Amino acid sequence: WPSFRHIHEFLHCLRTREQPTTSVESAHRSTTACHLVNIAMRLGRPLQWNASMERFVDAADADALLSRAYRAPYLLESSASA
Repeated sequence: WPSFRHIHEFLHCLRTREQPTTSVESAHRSTTACHLVNIAMRLGRPLQWNASMERFVDAADADALLSRAYRAPYLLESSASA
């Protein structure tokens, strides 16, 4: 099973505090690209992405799809103050 090694490495890094093969930043950027494509497909139009702000350019409807409401009592620190 191809992802067995990935899971094994993840657990190994949790136990040993070693850094994983792939950096967190690289994984974040890869995952972000997948989410952006899905949002553009859902809205049915091309979108512009501002990578430094991690927001769409002039597309509030697309920005709204970047996160979703949390079930109570779970909140992120940034949403607890909002």
